[in-house]
Amino acid sequence: MKCELLISNHSKLAGIEDYIKVIKKIFKKNNVLFDVVNTVSEEVDLLFLIEEFVTPPKKFSKSLNYYKKKGIKLCLIHTEFIDKNKFFNIFSSKDLFFRKIIFADLLLFLYKKNFIYSIIFYFMTGCYLIYGKLFFNFNLIEIKKRIYFAMRDRAFSCFSHLFNYHICLSDNLFNCLKNNFDQKNIVYLQHYINSSFINSIKKSSNQTLIYMSGYKTKYRHNKLKKIDKKKFHNFHINRNFNIKDYQLYINKKSRFNLIFSEEFKIRKICKHYNEIFDINIEKIELYISQRKDWPYLSSMRIIRSLENSSIPVNLGKYSNSSYDKLCLNFNSMDELIKNYEFQREKYIEGLPEILNEFNRMSDTLFKNFYKNVIDN
Repeated sequence: MKCELLISNHSKLAGIEDYIKVIKKIFKKNNVLFDVVNTVSEEVDLLFLIEEFVTPPKKFSKSLNYYKKKGIKLCLIHTEFIDKNKFFNIFSSKDLFFRKIIFADLLLFLYKKNFIYSIIFYFMTGCYLIYGKLFFNFNLIEIKKRIYFAMRDRAFSCFSHLFNYHICLSDNLFNCLKNNFDQKNIVYLQHYINSSFINSIKKSSNQTLIYMSGYKTKYRHNKLKKIDKKKFHNFHINRNFNIKDYQLYINKKSRFNLIFSEEFKIRKICKHYNEIFDINIEKIELYISQRKDWPYLSSMRIIRSLENSSIPVNLGKYSNSSYDKLCLNFNSMDELIKNYEFQREKYIEGLPEILNEFNRMSDTLFKNFYKNVIDN
């Protein structure tokens, strides 16, 4: 049995690297041959793709039908949460309304065609840019993202029925698809987690960096604005802050620092203080939902936190998940600050058994997948 992950439907790998890494690790752990390819080989039996069919849709429709006729089993790896409208990641009523007024079918038809079609495409997107700015007060970059998301959602609806299996790498995502998606054969595969990071997070420090990255929704921004800044040594929720302005040990009364910025800036800060001043910064990666009633955790964020020697912390209430056992969970920032030290010690003490149980479940899930999909 030969398995391949085709990535040529993605113009850029930014945003899917975590999924490539995780799915490769799952198969390698179970001694199943798995290659990441740009061209499908003749010997492949099971072909995986990560959702993205905008560029160009007709080409992939033809290719997928060809693979299916050859008897290749097609598996789609899902990365986004879908709602009852078959839209992904809607974070406000304004988002939903704007998504519904976009003629995504027409945009897909016009996208990357000849010169005349391109003129019509850009005219339409220009109208949406003006409309989104004037009536919704979205900034232009976010409007462009929303237009592309509408095209992505529509392309997904056109292609989803071609796949034999739909793969989820999160139990929350699995349950979401089961409830909102009309396709069968939805399969849950779970990460494997190496316990080597535990020693690195055991090291305590009198400087603790609480950081966030990712999409800055209005809800997230408002939640952060309401936090009492006096409880933090550094408090930066402006993504554009200058790294040179970040300093430690100015006010030794507070051990906590909070930053909402790009990941590369956070890495630079930690590296700078470790290499130049030999200061170990204890890292906490904070998760706040993107909208008020958003019920799901990000499994990829949690795994990436652990691999970066950070403690993942969820703020708020979420649906039950196997992944919440890998995190610290608090209702509010005040609760985090008040109970962090005690909860941290309990968390680190219990991690070895939690990871053993988690990985045992990962084994069971893969064995079921192997029996029902690979060996069938």
